[in-house]
Amino acid sequence: MAELVDAADSKSVFERSGSSSLPRGTILKKDLEIQGLFFRLSESDRRTSGGSETMELLLEAIALFAIKLAHETEDGSPVLRDDPVMVGHDREVFGLLVRQGDLPGIQLKLDECLTPALESLGGATTVMGRELQRLTLDVRQASTLHELNAPLNALKDYLKAIL
Repeated sequence: MAELVDAADSKSVFERSGSSSLPRGTILKKDLEIQGLFFRLSESDRRTSGGSETMELLLEAIALFAIKLAHETEDGSPVLRDDPVMVGHDREVFGLLVRQGDLPGIQLKLDECLTPALESLGGATTVMGRELQRLTLDVRQASTLHELNAPLNALKDYLKAIL
């Protein structure tokens, strides 16, 4: 089993071992701190590199929830991600738009899903319809992909809650 020692304490380890090098299996706390820093940096890289994939999934989830709201009936089968009604609103389509930075294209694709969902709620004259319209407006007002994250999360949470 490895012995954990502080780097400042290494002299006593040398003296105890009677050697000019650390005994086999000795781990310096300083080394662990460096390894921990490396781990934190690599975790941070993973989170930032997966940003577009996360947005793709978020957009696909919003489209799915909106289409479910518009097309599902109580006695019918549930709408799934691979249903024909989802064609043009899947992860690959949104992924391409995100990679191209096509904000107007993303907003247009979302409108295609959200307009029928709004109609299924009774339009903007109902309480739930007004809230959906307000959240949709927040998405339309985003001027960059980065600004789109917060309104998309709020919209997804709302659609999920009313399903």
